[in-house]
Amino acid sequence: MLYLQLVTTAGDQRQRLKPTESRLLHGTVVLKHLVSNWAGTDRVVSGDSYFASVEAALQLKSMGLRFVGVVKNSTTRYPMAALSTLEVPTRGSSDSLYHRNAAGQIDLMAAMWVDRDRRYFISTTSTCLDGASIERLRWRTGAEESERVPLTIRQPQVAEVYYQSCAQIDRHNRCRQDDLRIEHAYGTHDWSTRVNMSILGICVLWTPGYFTLGLMVPWVARLKRTSTRTWQRT
Repeated sequence: MLYLQLVTTAGDQRQRLKPTESRLLHGTVVLKHLVSNWAGTDRVVSGDSYFASVEAALQLKSMGLRFVGVVKNSTTRYPMAALSTLEVPTRGSSDSLYHRNAAGQIDLMAAMWVDRDRRYFISTTSTCLDGASIERLRWRTGAEESERVPLTIRQPQVAEVYYQSCAQIDRHNRCRQDDLRIEHAYGTHDWSTRVNMSILGICVLWTPGYFTLGLMVPWVARLKRTSTRTWQRT
């Protein structure tokens, strides 16, 4: 399902904030508005680093939604210092910390998983148990020639849940920017036109059969983003 919602400038949004939202991160406010129609359904919401934070996870939990996201910059109350200094033996290793609320119940999980680099997750769903392994082919240089060899990487279930959804967003963006290339083909510097071209590209990619029929490609060719002490080991 495709769901688009245009927002106004940041200044206009600040004026429209409810009193309870004035102290929230902007990404959290936008996220709550985007998923408000599904409040109370216990669905899993995946968010990239713009939306992901401890605050966002708790806000969605209070709305009756589960959340999983990758944490990069919004590290307030996230045990980044603890997870970033943990020793990890190999690629594919993971570790996690969990947080208990005032009633002693686990309400948050902070997880770290090592692929080529460390990835940090905040989640109110899933676990850090082993999920489906990732299978990749990589070039390796031998004594005489290079060859493609299979590479198997373990991943925790929380990473599997996140990448099952957000990987599709990345694929969608790559297809829109690198294959369809409406904005590049049209060659405009007008902001409103670029926005409309981007929205058109999003709609085209969500059209059934686009990837198999490629109906838009000839047409486009003619057009010229709590303290660590309260967390515990699992």
